Amino acid sequence: MTLRQIFTHKLLKIKFFLKQIINFIIYSNIWIALGAFALCLQTKWLLMRDLSLNFLDGFVFFSTLFLYTAHRIIGLQKFNVAAPPTRFSYLYQFKIFFYIWMTVAALASCILFFKLPQNVQWLTILPMLLSAGYALPLLPNKKRLRDLSYFKILLVALAWAWVTVVLPVVAHGLWYNLPMWLLFSERFCFIAAIAITFDIRDLMVDQRLQVKTIPFTLGIKNTKIVAVLMLILMIIFTLFNFKLDAYTFHNWLVLCLSAILTGFLIIFATINRSDYYFSGLLDGMIVLQAILILVLK
Repeated sequence: MTLRQIFTHKLLKIKFFLKQIINFIIYSNIWIALGAFALCLQTKWLLMRDLSLNFLDGFVFFSTLFLYTAHRIIGLQKFNVAAPPTRFSYLYQFKIFFYIWMTVAALASCILFFKLPQNVQWLTILPMLLSAGYALPLLPNKKRLRDLSYFKILLVALAWAWVTVVLPVVAHGLWYNLPMWLLFSERFCFIAAIAITFDIRDLMVDQRLQVKTIPFTLGIKNTKIVAVLMLILMIIFTLFNFKLDAYTFHNWLVLCLSAILTGFLIIFATINRSDYYFSGLLDGMIVLQAILILVLK
């Protein structure tokens, strides 16, 4: 082999190795669970200027890991009917591992749940029920809440906003206040904008399953407009918290930058974009927002 061939061969091996790492992080749902965990830390920093870890942070990480893995595993039942093979092939290939992965995450979630203060435990019941109904086929005819028309975005955004804003505030010993509800509204809009864009990716799947979504009703172009409008609302809510002195000017700028970057990804989203674009980059905006807040604080 020539030096160039050896170099090319090594480069291909490195590329393959990196791809496997990326696949594992994304498709094992570590990426999205890190996003939920990071948003909890972000909330604590923005409203309490505190970055100490507690049992709630672990509970949010492992419960997110469990629910998204369960959602993917249940989705395998529709593998040959509606779901694109590229989205589930990794999970299908390592199905036994992901059953174990899901079980470990469920056990960790249960253990950490009983470590939470009782008032926080009560406040987790509603998002847990919504999340379980979203991921698990608990409705008649083996339907999930996500299979009900127009429910998906509302459920996802509400659950994420509640878990990553209300729970950290209450766990910190504080109670409901205006900055918290403004952050709740901000987080709802941010997650809703991302979730709406995921419906563009899932358009063909949802059509086959006869689930009406915003792209199904309004079309892709108008769906992007709705998502961008949600980001504009997010910026408005951040401005209110800045005016109340809950955020520093630097916090506000960083959150605006996060909204702008997310907006660009939404604008360039298409139904043919790869899973890496949606599950990697778009979900990565959740992680990036927290990193920008926590590192550039």
